Amino acid sequence: MRTSKLNIAGKEYLLCMSNRVLVDIESKGQNLETFLQTEQPITNICWLIRRMSEAGRAYAKLAGLGDYSTISEESILDASGSDDYDEYMQAILEAATGERKVEAEPPKNAEGTHGEGLNA
Repeated sequence: MRTSKLNIAGKEYLLCMSNRVLVDIESKGQNLETFLQTEQPITNICWLIRRMSEAGRAYAKLAGLGDYSTISEESILDASGSDDYDEYMQAILEAATGERKVEAEPPKNAEGTHGEGLNA
């Protein structure tokens, strides 16, 4: 299973793109690519990091990788800003694809809301 690590406010989280996360995205009527490119990319990124941290914690426990915490969407919102989204997308894509390189672009509707953004 692919995982990645993400540091938020000095704490490391294990992110995992498990089938449970993918099923949750499908239940919203989307796939990962469309989910990250909607009109609410920041909301979706925060939701996805929360779900992936929950999946990462469960996987780490099953695989004996140690004890990882989960992070709430509220904590992500309070501990991050627009300058963190490139790193967030890198961690999401690494866990989803195994690749770490991505060129970030502002989301379609992000001008004036947070400056820099991401595009999967």
